[in-house]
Amino acid sequence: MSVKDIGKFKKGEVLVTKSNRSGLGAAMKLASAIVTDQGGRTCHAAIVGRELGVPVIVGSEMALKL
Repeated sequence: MSVKDIGKFKKGEVLVTKSNRSGLGAAMKLASAIVTDQGGRTCHAAIVGRELGVPVIVGSEMALKL
């Protein structure tokens, strides 16, 4: 999925991405969880996840491969 396909993202799905790229905000609001390959506990995805009360795993380094 690329940012251009973000309209296909459905409420309750898990958002898995390389990093928090511009344009993912809408999907983050619909996601039941967020997983990124890059980032740390102070990255944008982690902060947004805390604000939304959504579980977040950042810096997994292998989520897209799995």
